[in-house]
Amino acid sequence: MDAVADTALRPALAGAAVLLELVNDTAMDLDDPKNVGELARKQGLDVDGSPARQQYLKVCDRC
Repeated sequence: MDAVADTALRPALAGAAVLLELVNDTAMDLDDPKNVGELARKQGLDVDGSPARQQYLKVCDRC
């Protein structure tokens, strides 16, 4: 019985692992200031001189 359950769960666990990796990669991309800036510029926003960008850079310098 345990062998059947293990065999049945393997594909589901493999799929969950792939999904977690995809979510992690997407989160890393969204956390990268360069990617965020590019996305904002594509939407027509000027983020290079904004106060939020300056604050973000100050915080990042402390990390």
